[in-house]
Amino acid sequence: MVLQFSHKSMLGGMEAFPELGQIERLLADAQRGILFSAATSAKAEPLMRDLLHVKGFQRVHKFLSLLEILTTASDSTLLASPSFRPDTQDYQSSTINQVLSYLADHLDEQLSESDMARYAGMEPSAFSRFFRRHTDVPFIQYLNRLRINKACEMLISSDTPVTDICYACGFNNVSNFNRQFLTQKNMPPSRFRRYYRLNEDCEAAA
Repeated sequence: MVLQFSHKSMLGGMEAFPELGQIERLLADAQRGILFSAATSAKAEPLMRDLLHVKGFQRVHKFLSLLEILTTASDSTLLASPSFRPDTQDYQSSTINQVLSYLADHLDEQLSESDMARYAGMEPSAFSRFFRRHTDVPFIQYLNRLRINKACEMLISSDTPVTDICYACGFNNVSNFNRQFLTQKNMPPSRFRRYYRLNEDCEAAA
């Protein structure tokens, strides 16, 4: 789902309501790309779906509630380094954004740094430096981060077996998947699913 709104309209809203000022930081960070956690995404998704059909004041209320969730999220990650400045006149055609978009759309495939270097029309060594300069992390670390985030979404939103999630996210063996998940989330996938659903049950009971 894609929700589009103009930066100009948000500036107008902030002028009218100073309380919205914190959204300015969110908009600035968004130029570098923001990866939200699975938990934050799970909170935001229902509001985005509601925006497809609500109207009038309810639409404004849902939109502001969505921005509040994203603005106050403490577990988000900026995807590009501070030195990265997107070309706002030709954003989609820039090489780094084509690469990042391709990765996001092909996580279930076997992706190597050399393959992506060819995709970008670069020598592997040059691509490695280029990628790290724009994301602040090595290629494989960035790729694993995206894959684990996708795994978290699947663990939360479905009953798909962990083994199937492993391969659906592009990992070629379960042991590596478990190791990467543990490194990033400090718990194995099965425990993450139980922990999240226990929290959901507690919130529902409250």
